[in-house]
Amino acid sequence: MITVHDTITLLENFFTSTEHPKVIFERFNQEVLDNRSRANVQKPIHVDNPALTVYQAAGLSGFGQQGWGLFNPARKREISAWVFEQFREQDILSRIDSILRARCEELDINSDLDVYLFPADPANRSMMVFGHGVIGFGSVPGMLALQFFPSPGNLHRLDAILTRLLIHQTHDLSTLGGWIEAEGMAAELNGGWQAAILAPDDWDHTLQMVADAYNVPAYSVVQHNIYGQQQPVGDYRLPQWQP
Repeated sequence: MITVHDTITLLENFFTSTEHPKVIFERFNQEVLDNRSRANVQKPIHVDNPALTVYQAAGLSGFGQQGWGLFNPARKREISAWVFEQFREQDILSRIDSILRARCEELDINSDLDVYLFPADPANRSMMVFGHGVIGFGSVPGMLALQFFPSPGNLHRLDAILTRLLIHQTHDLSTLGGWIEAEGMAAELNGGWQAAILAPDDWDHTLQMVADAYNVPAYSVVQHNIYGQQQPVGDYRLPQWQP
């Protein structure tokens, strides 16, 4: 059974709140982290899994940091409000559910799957520059977690992203061979590996949209938080893939 948890209703009020961070923190602890009757959003970040540990240790992931950006002082509340607005307008939870159900039927996957969607942090350099607004984990059996920036390009490749994460469910990603086999299978299903991994065509435009919201000339000068210090994102970008 696939369960796509309604993290939009659960989290939107916190990410768009104008309350003092201390008040938000206390309320978040009480209403989300300590409330076992709601979706257990701690599950995706408190899991003992070798693949996840290696990924985080390599510095490739900002997943779960500062409450998915909720307590990042560099995060702009207006952009978070836009993210949740897009989640609702695009009916993204239903889209995720439909994509995963279709792929599970196609691949004859019958195991239970808990799915968690989290908003992207627009001031998270790793996520926005290296992950192109997407960080996902499917390597933990029975759990799929996606932190997502709903730009048009990312929404267009949502099927490919979820397919790749679902394939990770079926492989042992604690070995290099497991990774290669899983990525090969995902690439075959997606008609290539590029859609699930590379930046969408509109990503430069999306980063400029974020920069405009910060009232700065380019995303490179958006301030991001490093251990309490505000520093510009900088100009470094991953090398462009050439076919």
